[in-house]
Amino acid sequence: MILRKHKFFLAAMILAASSFMFMGCPDPDDDPSISITGLATVAAGSEITLTATKNNFSSTINWTVATGSDYASIKESSDTSCVVTGIKAGTAIIRASAAGTSADYSVTVTGEGGGTDVFAGFYNYPTGKQNSTGTLTLKNQVNGRVLVFTDSVDPANYIGTIPAMESIKVKLTAGKFYNIVSVQESVYKENPTLAAQTSKLAYYSDIQAYTVSVSPENLTGSATWIFNNNTNYWVSVEHVDNSGETFAVIAPNAKRVSVPVQTNATYPYKIVYKKELKYNNMTIAVAEKTSMAENDEASFYNLTQFTTDLNGTAAQEYDDLAPSIQFINSTGKTIRVYNGQFQLTDAGISTDDYTLATGVTAYFTAFTAESSSSALNVRSVSWTGSQSCTENVTLEK
Repeated sequence: MILRKHKFFLAAMILAASSFMFMGCPDPDDDPSISITGLATVAAGSEITLTATKNNFSSTINWTVATGSDYASIKESSDTSCVVTGIKAGTAIIRASAAGTSADYSVTVTGEGGGTDVFAGFYNYPTGKQNSTGTLTLKNQVNGRVLVFTDSVDPANYIGTIPAMESIKVKLTAGKFYNIVSVQESVYKENPTLAAQTSKLAYYSDIQAYTVSVSPENLTGSATWIFNNNTNYWVSVEHVDNSGETFAVIAPNAKRVSVPVQTNATYPYKIVYKKELKYNNMTIAVAEKTSMAENDEASFYNLTQFTTDLNGTAAQEYDDLAPSIQFINSTGKTIRVYNGQFQLTDAGISTDDYTLATGVTAYFTAFTAESSSSALNVRSVSWTGSQSCTENVTLEK
């Protein structure tokens, strides 16, 4: 009996061993792994696409910049591909991770033009101040990437890059006006100081959306138009044909503002002074006055530099500017707005019966200094009678 037990035990051991050998250890070739292919070098401001191959797994790959985020960024990615944008000269490690494994890929970023990094000093290039929650939309109307700045074409003022024929949203400090300046990226790479630019004045508010369209020409200027703004007003230098073409926007009291222009060209212009209207130290609107007396023409035939001094003769008329009110309709109804019994019309709207839709902001200018906002009242066909303004604010110039 004892012998039989040992035989049974030995047989069981042999069976267990054979079973273990049958199941065996995992084959290393069956482990999940990732392999990455693509170019290993990209110029600053350019893009490359990396491709990942999955081995023994099906879960989604996550792409990140493991190191060197100052030199390269991930513009966009899908499960098995990733678009990498070069920022400035240096080395970045791009990592693909999934199923408990990862793979690293080294990308070397070279400076544009043989080592000179044209985007050095750009804030967070190429994203800048893009933010999906921003209320300022910048719309690119040209078939090429556009660089956008505030005030002037300067790396310190960079706020974003807009792909061809696309739009971005940016977030800026609220309650201020900004000069939105744009240049085509390809032209900027060739000559950062003489890239043809466009300027637009924009107001940034956290509660009111605003859109600016940009369309810089694919040109390099060979002359310089210099402006000295000797006033406390924003100045917009615009084409006299009222086409909306703006040659330059100059901030209050800004001196030696340089704008690239073409030689052998003439620029007939008018001067538009713009004054910020404020309430509680916050800008709520802008008023304009065109100076017909300062219409002129800048000619760059046989000239490489021309200076225009802005002295604000017409702007002095703003001393008698009437107060304005920013009115936001959040009633959920379409309304009419009255100052006492007098119906108000939004500035720039010519109609005898102006209605304000819900959610819309209007600027009313039919006021005198020392009048009170308590005289305001709103009416809707959905209501019986009118609703009065509960805020009692004395209006000032």
